[in-house]
Amino acid sequence: PMKEETIMTDFSKIPSLQDTNVRSPASVRAESTQSTGSSSSKQEGRPQRLKKLTRQFSFNHSDEDDLPPALAAVAAESAAEHRAALMQALNGHSQSSSVEK
Repeated sequence: PMKEETIMTDFSKIPSLQDTNVRSPASVRAESTQSTGSSSSKQEGRPQRLKKLTRQFSFNHSDEDDLPPALAAVAAESAAEHRAALMQALNGHSQSSSVEK
């Protein structure tokens, strides 16, 4: 039963995404039919499409909020590796320069 519950919550999440995807083409279609009447409504239709895109962007941002623990660990690891490589390179440089002197 618990597994079914998790699947249900996943499903409840997915439709909201599909909803926005399904809704925008419909509104764009309605706008395109209006735009045939006047070109000005066509220009108004474009910003709305952009707004929907930015809305999906913010949705992705909220999705990213679920990642950080694992992502931060990976980022910290790569950062530590970069730092170690940098320190090694710096130490190697200072040693070689001191040897040259």
